[in-house]
Parts: sequence; structure tokens; C-alpha cells
Amino acid sequence: MKQEKLGIRFWGTRGSFPVGTSASLLRERMVEAVELSRGRDLTDRISVEAFVDSIFPGKIPPLYGTNTSCVEITNGGAAHIICDAGSGLYSCGAQLLEEGKSTGETYHIFITHLHWDHIQGFPFFDPIYISGNKVVVHGFHEKLEEAFRLQMSPPFFPVPFSELKADISFEVHDVSKPFEVDGITVSGIEQKHPGVSYGYRFEGRGKAVVYSTDSEHTQGVRSEGYPFIDFFKDADLLIFDGMYSSEDDVPKLEWGHSSSMMGVELAHRANVGHLVLFHHDPTRTDEELEGFLHKAKTYAKERSYSLPNQISSAYDGWILDL
Repeated sequence: MKQEKLGIRFWGTRGSFPVGTSASLLRERMVEAVELSRGRDLTDRISVEAFVDSIFPGKIPPLYGTNTSCVEITNGGAAHIICDAGSGLYSCGAQLLEEGKSTGETYHIFITHLHWDHIQGFPFFDPIYISGNKVVVHGFHEKLEEAFRLQMSPPFFPVPFSELKADISFEVHDVSKPFEVDGITVSGIEQKHPGVSYGYRFEGRGKAVVYSTDSEHTQGVRSEGYPFIDFFKDADLLIFDGMYSSEDDVPKLEWGHSSSMMGVELAHRANVGHLVLFHHDPTRTDEELEGFLHKAKTYAKERSYSLPNQISSAYDGWILDL
């Protein structure tokens, strides 16, 4: 049956560079799981899996792991819609192949900007090596194609772009003009970030998803006429660059990122339903990221904000239905 709603799969949620999960943190999660299993009948794999699904995520916080920016929007259409090509794009491609989507598939990849953590996964995206696949890379930067070809040229990568088997094309759009891809209307907005980044708004199936990462927001979010209010307006889901805590903001102004508090303010003013914090600082531990999430929820509660009605922190492997 054809999917009639939008969904999200998070393949990479860290910013700047990939990071691993420490052995000590994994051990702690395992200890927590064993403690919660006391008194339960876990005599077979089915019961064990059901138990794990009941505690993770929820009673046990997720592992915020590893990959840089890559988010898939599932819509039941004929094509695959992917935001950014960070290192998470490898995991995305591997999973799609495992699901049987090996050839004859169309992939639309939307690039926010050309910094390496947003394109570095492309050379490891399995579908580009398979004849019969079509890959369309969308963006607003004039040097979009040049950047992708450059990272696959000597001495940076052993396989040149010219040897890729898929039909690969690049579409540079006018940010002032919405366009349609596979039944989804796509709009863009210019964002403050070194080299300029762009946010995307996807509308279809009666839902609106905004992907806005690598964008600096300061106190201007409270001003009248702030352009992002209209761009985020009534979105069901806002994936937002919450790289900093509020304490980080002052010394890191002009770095091109924002904070979870600014995300709450913008989501509230724009009537967003679900705010998802994204592009996590790679130097932050899972405990610190859980703390940032708690601060964001507390901030909204103290101000009696009814919207956003849900605030979450993205992690690799999270599947979210709208």
C-alpha cells in the first residue's frame, strides 16, 4: 500500500565531524537495561526485542552518535528525498540497498551548503555506483557541481567522479522560486552562515517539514518581520540547528550556528508543532546533549508556551512518522 503520510529517517545528526560512541557510555546503557529487566520473563529473542523496544528510547536515552548531517524524508512517492550528504548518507544508501532498492531508483539530494560535513558522504553512497539509478543533487550554490567533483578528484579520493555508474545531475535553483519534486513542493531561504547556507521547506501529504541547519539566529528572532517566522509558519516538524547551549552563544557569535533556546523561540512564534534539535556539537557528550534538551523543554515550560507541543533531540537511526 502506498504511504499516505510523510516520515523522517535520521541518518546523521552531528555537526562538523563524525564522532564515535565511547565504550564507557555503551556499558552504562547496557547496565541500565539489565537493571530494568529484573523480574521480566526474557526467555526468547522475541521477548528480549520487545523489552528493548519498550525502554529505548524513553527510559534509556538514545546514543547521539556518530554521523554528520543526513536526513531522509519518506513520502511513499517514486523517488527518495534526502537532505544533505554528510557521512550519514552511507548508512542511508546501505539500508536502502538492504531493502531491495538496488537499481532503477531516483534520489533527490538537497544540499544546504558546501562545507565538507554536508557533502563528505556522497563518495560512499552505494547507489551512485549502480547503473540504472538516477541521482539529482539540488542546491542554490553556483559551484554545487564543482564541489562534488572536486572532493572525488586526486589526491582526495581514489575513484574519480567520471567513473560513477548512475545518471547524476545537478540542479541549481533560484531561492526565490518554489519548485516541485515527486509531488512535494520545495521552498528555500538564505541563512546566515560562513559561505551562506540555505534552509528547505517541504510540503506534501497535508504536512510541512522544515530542514534548517547551519543557520545563525540571535536576539533578532524576537523582532517584527523576522523572515524565518513566515518560512517556519505552521510547520508540523522543524529540524533546527541547536548546536549551542545558551551559555555558548556569546563567545561563539558569528560562527553560523544557533542554540536550542532560539529554536524554541522561533518554533513558538511560528506555531510549529514539533521542534527537533539537530547538528549536535561533536565535542558534546550524550549527557550534555540530554541536558540541552532538558533546558529547552524547561525554557518553553517556564514561559507557558503551548507551541511547540513537542521538543526532541535527533539521533542517528531515529524513525519519525508525522
